[in-house]
Amino acid sequence: MEDQKVGGRHNKTSKLILKEFQDTNYKSFSDGQITITFPHNDDLTHVKVVLTPTGGLYAGATVAFTLRLPAAYPNEIATVQCVSKILHPNISKTGAVCFNVFGAEWDSCMRLVDYAHSLLWLLYQPNLDSRLNSECPHNGHEFERLPQRHVA
Repeated sequence: MEDQKVGGRHNKTSKLILKEFQDTNYKSFSDGQITITFPHNDDLTHVKVVLTPTGGLYAGATVAFTLRLPAAYPNEIATVQCVSKILHPNISKTGAVCFNVFGAEWDSCMRLVDYAHSLLWLLYQPNLDSRLNSECPHNGHEFERLPQRHVA
């Protein structure tokens, strides 16, 4: 992939994103569970992350997220949105994601691969104590029976 131009000029943020993407291809420990793409070739700040967990409650599902990286990335937090229909306690019906590393515990050291791995971890470890989706049951045993039937 060549150096990208954004808005007709090379952009420091785009160069950083491109380097991180290239590093992710070689250094990811996701065993094929994470796919990162850029839907708009001319804008590397729009990122699509597709997760296909091989274990846990969402094993075999395909769950897609969009990340919007700000111009000041990595010094400002990215916007994360789930674009797949999913029943998950930490993902609202509108796709908002409730996860402390995307909020109060965010750190500017987070890179593209960290966002992707965090989202994958969230699929493996849903947190019923920090529910954003009111349709998810409070009872862990009841919840464990539902996810595979509610991913589209």
